[in-house]
Amino acid sequence: VACASGYVWLAASSMHAEEGVWRGCLFKQFFHIPCPACGSTRALIALCQGHWKESLLLNEWCLTGSIDVAGSWVDFIGYH
Repeated sequence: VACASGYVWLAASSMHAEEGVWRGCLFKQFFHIPCPACGSTRALIALCQGHWKESLLLNEWCLTGSIDVAGSWVDFIGYH
């Protein structure tokens, strides 16, 4: 539910960004600390470009999440 509402917030905010409605991360706006997903897009791009140190600095969960997803994918392919 939290993830879905985050995507709804992102979609609604980006549609009206030119009107000055964009407020960024809703979690960060309310609690004044970065949420676990803050910086994950930039971190994933850096990781895909081979800059794993930069990826870790942007969001440490991106690297561990990517390893987990890759392991799950390999495990899934092994069963089929």
